[in-house]
Amino acid sequence: MRGYERVWEEKPKNERFYPGMDVSEYSPRTEYVLKLSKLKEKMFTETGRKLAEGRHRFMELFFEELESEVRGDK
Repeated sequence: MRGYERVWEEKPKNERFYPGMDVSEYSPRTEYVLKLSKLKEKMFTETGRKLAEGRHRFMELFFEELESEVRGDK
């Protein structure tokens, strides 16, 4: 049976994703920091870059909001 995934962590323990890394302490923020935040830099077209920039900002705002909730600010 698979355990739970943490919703929040202050800062991912690793600087980058690598095959075989221990994902037992993985969180959505880890996924964003290690992978998703870099996607906007890899777009080939202007349209792709614009879409990626909007989605990147959306994710930044999401994690700012989540951090605020976790800390009890909201």
